[in-house]
Amino acid sequence: FREEDGPPPDAGIAGAGSRSAETQRLTTEIARARRAAERADRDANEADRAYATMRFSVDAFRNGIYNPQTGLRYRIGPNDVMQAQSRAEAARNKMRQAHDQLDGLKKRLALSQGEAASEVSLAIRASEFATKGEWVKAEEAYRNALNQPAVFDFAPEDKAALNANFAISLQKQNKHEEAEMYFRRAAELSPQNASLQARYGDALLTSGKTGEAETAFREAARLKPTEPSYHHNLGMALWQQNRYSDAEIAYRQAAKLDPVNAETQNALGAALAQQEKLPEAAVAFREAVRLLPTKAVYRRSLGITCTQMKTWTEAEASLREALRLAPGDAYEQDCLGVALFSQNKFPGALAAFQEAVRLEPGNPDYQAHLRAARSRS
Repeated sequence: FREEDGPPPDAGIAGAGSRSAETQRLTTEIARARRAAERADRDANEADRAYATMRFSVDAFRNGIYNPQTGLRYRIGPNDVMQAQSRAEAARNKMRQAHDQLDGLKKRLALSQGEAASEVSLAIRASEFATKGEWVKAEEAYRNALNQPAVFDFAPEDKAALNANFAISLQKQNKHEEAEMYFRRAAELSPQNASLQARYGDALLTSGKTGEAETAFREAARLKPTEPSYHHNLGMALWQQNRYSDAEIAYRQAAKLDPVNAETQNALGAALAQQEKLPEAAVAFREAVRLLPTKAVYRRSLGITCTQMKTWTEAEASLREALRLAPGDAYEQDCLGVALFSQNKFPGALAAFQEAVRLEPGNPDYQAHLRAARSRS
């Protein structure tokens, strides 16, 4: 759900007193460090977006896609979500070093002004806790900073940033209802800030308020129409309302702005598949595979679509390659079994379903598929 702009800047620095020469120098250094941190953020945001799309793909296939010709259904596997989450966490860990340097400069700036305002010190301390992942301490420090009387004299954008950073600390602790409230305040304080609108949309989507999330993401995209992630996130909000044709439009715009993003291509393919636009879905999935050939879930999505289109050679090849990339994955075995079963290759289907059940014996779908294959063998 993360936008490309990175997290909002900490509040309180801009209005913390008169500027000396040292203050001006540090301010310049802070600007440079912030740009470096934003570059690190972009990598982490990309990983976050990949995780969100993967989670979204699991929701898309949670109940299975039914094939009336075979009587079978198949789903996206949950292991992909955990892998994507791990990659996102790793990217965020790398991002923290850049923010540590930025926060150190901010602290020096506050100290250089001789009598650093308490709200500035609290905000800096909160930011330090946040970059270390100490979210409980960050929440406390941000809450204390927001309660300082001087906050009322901050510029609106500084107050917005402080509210947004506080909301992030709450969100990281799964305090989603309170986080949503502070993201809303941030968006109201700085209504022309596309990043804050997108973050508010993220909070709403997490709370299941898909209609309101759609509104926030549309506003973010209106304010900054060249940012692909805002269109991508809009597509997710529309998808969760089962508005697949509208989601397709949003994903196409995201893909136009960022044509080398494999996750967007995969999401576009899923939206097309839900509308039974299978040839177009296959094109999008093939592009996702081309952009990121080592991602098993893209191969699987292509294989499932080709199975529905009865393009058996490509279906089998895609699913076998997905298995090679994700060995020991029960769901990959099941998908291959579906493709073989659909071609009346019952011995091969039986072997694949048996392996799926062996790997995940408690899965009722795999057991049903195995029974169907046994009855035809």
